[in-house]
Amino acid sequence: MEKMSFEHAGLRLAGAWHEAGSAGAPAAVISHGFAGSKDSEKWTLVCEGLAAAGISAFRFDHSGIGESEGKFEDITLTGRAAELAAAAGFVRERFGARGIALIGSSFGGLTALAAAETARPFCSVICATPFNFDFFPRLGPEYSRDGDYINLGDGTRVKRALETDAAGHDIPAMCARASRLLTCHGSDDELIPSWHAERIHAIAVEPKRLEIVPGADHAFTRHEHREIFLSLCLDWIKRFA
Repeated sequence: MEKMSFEHAGLRLAGAWHEAGSAGAPAAVISHGFAGSKDSEKWTLVCEGLAAAGISAFRFDHSGIGESEGKFEDITLTGRAAELAAAAGFVRERFGARGIALIGSSFGGLTALAAAETARPFCSVICATPFNFDFFPRLGPEYSRDGDYINLGDGTRVKRALETDAAGHDIPAMCARASRLLTCHGSDDELIPSWHAERIHAIAVEPKRLEIVPGADHAFTRHEHREIFLSLCLDWIKRFA
């Protein structure tokens, strides 16, 4: 694993590259969740597992998160999709990857769907991804609107531009443009019910696959569920790589 960064919109975004060991190998680019991080145990395990199986992987912190520059309060879906597309472009140019797969979880799944048209992945994997934006009030324990900001609790806030921007994204239309899409979800997701995955899958274009992982929660907290998710990612990516 090698730490590195790339520039986007005047900001330095920090990432970690997991080399599969062969020049020009296909690569997966990861978009973490709303307030997640590239350095979560889940994404570290997934990237290490992909690289060990011959798929290079790049995980990075979106702006305002972890080691990346920017302010978390400025988050929008449009902005995150542009960052993910830029990360895919960086991997293509820097490492000569012969193809890019996008992987995203929760808000990162929406990010992957929104970025697909620009990033041109050969396949995509989304996990615990919402079909609509009704989940916004569940993003923080003290969700409330205050002028130009949304308070999420514990001193965390985002600009209301997040909701305004989200309203401009047609999720069903994004799903209808998605092909070679693996949709994963936990049966015990406490934030986004599994019917969201079923709706996304129903609209997506063949070839496609739906997997509801029994007992898994929103973050796939248990190690055995993360291993299942890694196996699903590998099977899907190798089908098209």
